[in-house]
Order: sequence, then structure tokens, then C-alpha cells
Amino acid sequence: MCNATYILGNSVNAELRLDLLNELTSKAFIEALGKLNTKNVRVLNLGCGSGHLEEKLAKIFSHSHFVCLDISKKRIEEARRRLEKIQSTNTFEFIQADLTTLSIKSLKPCDILMSRFVLSHLPNGIQQLERFLPLVQPEGFVCLEELVGDGSELYCNNKNLGYEAFIKIVKLQSQSQNSSFEIGFKLLSELSKTPHQVLHCHLTQAILNNASHKSILRLGIEEAKKALANTFGEKEIDQAITSLREFENDKYAFGLYSRSLAVFAKIQHKCSKAKL
Repeated sequence: MCNATYILGNSVNAELRLDLLNELTSKAFIEALGKLNTKNVRVLNLGCGSGHLEEKLAKIFSHSHFVCLDISKKRIEEARRRLEKIQSTNTFEFIQADLTTLSIKSLKPCDILMSRFVLSHLPNGIQQLERFLPLVQPEGFVCLEELVGDGSELYCNNKNLGYEAFIKIVKLQSQSQNSSFEIGFKLLSELSKTPHQVLHCHLTQAILNNASHKSILRLGIEEAKKALANTFGEKEIDQAITSLREFENDKYAFGLYSRSLAVFAKIQHKCSKAKL
């Protein structure tokens, strides 16, 4: 996500895949946000995507201002269209920008800083988060969620070409971007440091109970097919997609790869000045 678009997320099925991911994982996150102050607050979302989360939060927040930031012009436009359709006392601001180069001087302080499944796509995601923490007002909140699939492969007895291809794609992306795909527990460690007080954390195990949910990994592979044809070979990718269809039927093994950790922390006092 350091370039002007997503590595994945540009295909005709991208919005479907992203909405499915949100549907699977956002419920507990939204419920936890609803326990915070939800009136007259300023919320900054680092990586809003197509506005799925804001649409849900608009039902529990009131008279609040959401700053929706994303690197993709297409996703920003989708979020704008989605949120213009709803009736709400909240207001929405849209900013297209690269988080890795955006100066925090251009942003106003916020009461809630949130981000879901974005920091793992950034080079040095923890350090990027540290840049934005000074924007959070004292007594404000940082609410984050990322994947925690570390070691999941140890519990899968059956080798699967499709899953191996998926992992290879993830590793290639991580190497090329100097990013970390599974940083959930690192976030917990970071936000446990002074001046942060961890108020809540939960581990989400997505329930993949229908064909649409099970297709998420395969949709990701299909999105990557064109971009990675030279790396894998088109025939190998087609074989991986076929193999993933078999993997999707193993609900025990497949479920291990859809875990995420959400961390909610309160800022006790003003963070030290970050790099601008």
C-alpha cells in the first residue's frame, strides 16, 4: 500500500472480497467501539477502504466527524458513494493519501484513531502507527485490528498447493514492502507501553459457514493472478485456485487462517512528539 493503489484490491471482485472480510470480522470490533464515547467525537480511520466500517458505525455514533483516509482513489470514491446514501447526524471527510508519506501536520487531533488490517501492509507498520499516535487527544482511544495467523501452518496436516501459493504471495508482498503480514500481537505489546492503557482486546475466529465466506482466499489468489503471472506462471496459479477449492472444505484447517486480534487502548497523556 505504499504505491498509489493496493497490491490486491483492483479486480472486479475486489469490493466483494473486502466486504466479505468486513462482514466476517467487524462485528466484535464495532461492539467494542460502541462502548466508548460515541457522541460529538472526531474519528480518524487509517485505511477506510470502501467505507464499510463507517457505514456500520454511523448507526451507533451521533453528531461525530469521521475522517476517512485511504491510498486508493477508487476506494475513496466507493466510500463516498456508500456514505452519501445513509441518513446520519454524523459528517464524513475523505482524504486520499499514502500513510507512509503523509505529514501528520495536515491532520487535526482526533478522539479516536482506528485502523483495521492496514498496518500489516505498510513498511515498518508499528513505526508508522507511532507517527500517528500524537494526533490522539489525551483520554482518547486507539483501536486497532490485525491478523494473528502466526504458526497456524503447524496445525494443518495436509499440504495444499493453494494455501502454499497464498502464503508465497503474502511473503513476496511482505518482502517487497518490508511489511509484516501478521502483527496483531506486536500491536498489543506496543500499546501496552506507557502512556497507553490497554482497556480491551479480543481474538476473533471468523466462522466460514457458507460458500461466499470460503471463497475469500481464492478471490485473493484470482486478484493476484495477473500481477503475479510472471512469478508463478499462469498454469501454476490455476492449479493453486483449484487446490484452494479443496482446502475450503476443510473447515478446521481453513479456519485457523482467519484469526485476528483487536486492541483498544486509552491514551493517558499526550504522546511524545512524533516524526512529522
